[in-house]
Amino acid sequence: MSTAVGVSPAIADPARDRGGRIAIRSVATFLAIPVVFGLIWETTKAAFGLDERTLPHLWTIANHLFASNTQGEANGLFLLRAACTTAGEALAGFGVAACAGFGLGVCIVYMPRFGRAVMPLIVGSQVVPMLALAPPLLVWLGTGLQTKALVAGYIAFFPVVVFTVRGLALSSPPLMALMRSYAATKKQTFFKVRLPTAVPALFTGLRTAAALAVVGAIVAELPLGSNVGVGRVIFDAAQYYVFDPAALWASTLAAFLLGVTFYIGVGAIEWIVRRRLYPAR
Repeated sequence: MSTAVGVSPAIADPARDRGGRIAIRSVATFLAIPVVFGLIWETTKAAFGLDERTLPHLWTIANHLFASNTQGEANGLFLLRAACTTAGEALAGFGVAACAGFGLGVCIVYMPRFGRAVMPLIVGSQVVPMLALAPPLLVWLGTGLQTKALVAGYIAFFPVVVFTVRGLALSSPPLMALMRSYAATKKQTFFKVRLPTAVPALFTGLRTAAALAVVGAIVAELPLGSNVGVGRVIFDAAQYYVFDPAALWASTLAAFLLGVTFYIGVGAIEWIVRRRLYPAR
């Protein structure tokens, strides 16, 4: 009896302890990957004798971030401001993709005829190059935030549609039969069965869309004549790559980190949502 009373909370809840260990290992792996990548980068450069133009040292790229540009501003700070501009465009585009993709997915599930008609068009839309869409968008909407958000949303909405349809279709047949036996409405069935079941698949699509929204925002900055943003910085750095290779690698790193930030941000929201929906897991 005394042994049972003295059990510590950590021993009494092995699932939580296991979850903590998994989280620590995940963070450690996440932090170790850049270190391994850096070692591979420098080893490759040394093994093949690559010059700075072909592959600059990582510390050369780091020095570029702290160096000043022609306006007397640190390149790192300039990239940060450009990344914030692109982040705003990508966030707006992600909102467009999430709303449009989720709405289309629900319509496809609840209206099968509509789904069979529209899915080929949705798939076909993904092969239309942005260079073909940029001129009319430029004439219709100008070069403002709404145009870049629309382009980013256009590129990012496809995975949201696909994973919404997949998630809503995963509803358990016994649960659906139970809801029908209770004479539940479609709205009640949607919010109590279909949507909770679809959450994991839906967030998979949203995480993918978050990264694609960053890509879309960067792509939109080029043909639409933007003077700010990571896309413009990458374009300018590419023109002078021969003279300053580190500038292009630094701006590419800024785009990479922006995409990772969006992906992790959606993952954090997913963690909060799933903890509320499935507190026992």
